[in-house]
Amino acid sequence: MTYNLLAVAAVSPETMAVALAGCFGIAAGDVEVADLDGDPDLRNWDAPASCDYRAVHGDVARSLDIYLQGEMADQPLESELAAGFTKGAGTAVLFPAASLPRKQSRVPTGS
Repeated sequence: MTYNLLAVAAVSPETMAVALAGCFGIAAGDVEVADLDGDPDLRNWDAPASCDYRAVHGDVARSLDIYLQGEMADQPLESELAAGFTKGAGTAVLFPAASLPRKQSRVPTGS
């Protein structure tokens, strides 16, 4: 399963790991978070969940590509992940909305 989020704040990798772990019901140590410009040899490619992030310009600070291994039991909808990440990381995020034209996104409020 693959998810794409845009975070308004430049949250730390540690915060991303904790927020994603809460969304997937796993330990933060089971979430690999890595800058796309980082060294791929330092990655934990066997982690059940991984998040590649990069800094972006404009009204958002981070682009996140999140991947789950196939055996992960808890695979929420992208809207549910976005809402959970918003609560866990303390920042608003944008996510692609399947029911809207491709260029539009939704913003979960976390409530």
